[in-house]
Amino acid sequence: MKAKAHITLLLIVLFLTTLAHAQITLIGKVIDATTNRSIEYATVKTFYGKVVVNTDSAGIFTIGLDSLPCYIITSYVGYQIDTTLLTSSEILIKLKATFALKEVTITEKNFSTLHSNFKTINTETIGIGELKKAACCNLSESFETNASVDVTMSDGVSGAKQISMLGLDGVYTQVLLENTPYIRALSSSYGLSFLPGTWIESIDISKGTGSVVNGFEALSGIVNVELQKPDKANKLLVNLYASSASRAEANINYQQKITNKWSYLLMAHNSRVLAKNDFNNDNFIDIPLSNQYNIFNRVKYNGERLLFQAAVQLLDDDKQSGEINFNKQNDYLTTNRYGIGIHNKQGMFYTKTAINFLNKPYRSLGLITNGKQQEQQSFFGLKTYNANYHSFYSNLIFQDIIGDTRHKYKAGATYLYDQYRETYNDSSFSRIDNIPGAFAEYNYDDLEKFSAVVGFRIDAHNKFGNFYTPKLNLKYHINKASTIRFSAGMGTRIANIFMDNTALFANARKVIVFEKPLPEKGYSAGLNFMHNTIINNNNFALIIDVYSSAFSNQVVIDFYNNYKTILVYNLKGKSYANAAQAEVSYNINKFITIKTAYKYYQVISTYNNVEMPKPMFPKNRALLTVSYASKFDIWKIDGSIKYTGKSRLPVSSNYSNPAMHNTQGNSFYTANAQITRAFKKMEIYFGIENITNFLQPNAIVSAAKPFADTFDATMIYGPVTGRIFYAGVRYNVK
Repeated sequence: MKAKAHITLLLIVLFLTTLAHAQITLIGKVIDATTNRSIEYATVKTFYGKVVVNTDSAGIFTIGLDSLPCYIITSYVGYQIDTTLLTSSEILIKLKATFALKEVTITEKNFSTLHSNFKTINTETIGIGELKKAACCNLSESFETNASVDVTMSDGVSGAKQISMLGLDGVYTQVLLENTPYIRALSSSYGLSFLPGTWIESIDISKGTGSVVNGFEALSGIVNVELQKPDKANKLLVNLYASSASRAEANINYQQKITNKWSYLLMAHNSRVLAKNDFNNDNFIDIPLSNQYNIFNRVKYNGERLLFQAAVQLLDDDKQSGEINFNKQNDYLTTNRYGIGIHNKQGMFYTKTAINFLNKPYRSLGLITNGKQQEQQSFFGLKTYNANYHSFYSNLIFQDIIGDTRHKYKAGATYLYDQYRETYNDSSFSRIDNIPGAFAEYNYDDLEKFSAVVGFRIDAHNKFGNFYTPKLNLKYHINKASTIRFSAGMGTRIANIFMDNTALFANARKVIVFEKPLPEKGYSAGLNFMHNTIINNNNFALIIDVYSSAFSNQVVIDFYNNYKTILVYNLKGKSYANAAQAEVSYNINKFITIKTAYKYYQVISTYNNVEMPKPMFPKNRALLTVSYASKFDIWKIDGSIKYTGKSRLPVSSNYSNPAMHNTQGNSFYTANAQITRAFKKMEIYFGIENITNFLQPNAIVSAAKPFADTFDATMIYGPVTGRIFYAGVRYNVK
């Protein structure tokens, strides 16, 4: 009995000792004391530095402690170090910004385009420093020095532009404005020009299908544009721009802090093209005459528990193109002269509301709403196209953890309403899409090597039934310098034949729609490898992407049939895109940065039961950029050279113009350069676009006979505008 008593006593002592040494898991969140914004990558450590962790993208951290009370130290660049006495297992830490720094020492130079080493989804961010390397008058011109996104002309007369990623057209890339839908449906062709460059703070580019939170449409990627924020923007920004092509722009941003919690930002823009430019002497205007008025008004509230934003955009954009001597009053819808007119009016709003749980810093509830009304009136020669588009979107998102911050999840519900009214010549079309949906996403991060984002959503279309969208993203840190990612998922979208394809109008062909378009469905998978290291005390980065996409159904726009018709039908066969990209960035020294990239595309679709390359889409592309910045960035010199390989042309021997019997477009080089001089409150910049003055030969087929059945302005694979000089000034008041 005595032995049993001793054993029992020993077990009790061991149990109490174990309890005494059991770790306590602390969950906390780090925010800015003034704005309540989450602080990512802040360092949190115990008083003696035995345990060190970093906050995640939501400012949340988990740390193991031996006992309470205990002191922890929190730090982040630009903020005062905070020492906190912990008495419970949950805490909210508010860091105060350091406003007075006696001395600032720059020890290394970072790239102005950042490839995230922390996010599970393959993401790169174009910062404002990168955007300033080119004129960047609007979103379509914001990718001049970026290798991941290509911007292409839809035709040679209307000025319509689209982005492409991973070998797929821009309609398969979601373009968001601060995580709300922006460029889709009626704005697919001209919407890239609706966001001026001076409004943009940064652009996040996510390759692959992305997150289920953003919807079901993305297949090749997500481009999310972040605008200047009311609580962070400069007090005043004035930007003026003019070019040798008679393009002039004026931008004014005005910020006002109303109270400690309320702030306001007004951004106004006007751009015009005043002269008729004909660089290739084919009697057609190469840059449409235009006049755009654009206003964006936004407010923001930063409360302790409630965050709220609201924004409104009003836009009027009028373009005129066609033959040099076209006069709308005398030549409209006649065969006197060929003219083009495109008039867009748009009103858009969005709201973003977030509720934080202060006693549960990892938990939040958010609601995003977005509404848009757009009207377009247009004519191309004798063709007319008018459309009216209404849209409403809402997204309710709840975020929390399971146990600790290694296990996070998001769940929510969305609703999308689209109303279309279209008139093409003498035919009218209308459609209403009602699409409620729900989603859930689990995020695991061991805070060291491995992380995963697994999501699934279901959306119920009122006509086409349920859309099922699974998405998977994995990340693994091979070592401190190297990271590998894998992604896979699905995407579904409702095709809009005319809204998505401006090229249908800029020719004499007859459009024949064989059957009712079905929803487009595709699959995408890819690998990303990223290596960051230091060579000779300077940053070096290597990024390799390999992605493959395939469609189970696609609406095919067939230019291959013959020169008189364009056929539209659902895919019968294979359609896929394989893309590979390698990019190297290196800071040669404190002043010079170089970036070079090469891309290879294999884009195949089935046209009339024959697998053929996608027309006007080159297999090979390359980019080289060189940037110089003097001490204190007083002088900046930026240059870029792009190589575009040969591309397939969908021409037919039926063409009467022998010059267009070629089956390939030429390979070519283009080069841009800019020099910037900075002063205390002002920057002056000068630049040259298309230094080589390369122009696509015979860009418009039968330009001399625009009303003949051989007229075609859609065979565009290269520039139609020659060398352009420009200058501008930016004036800032902080």
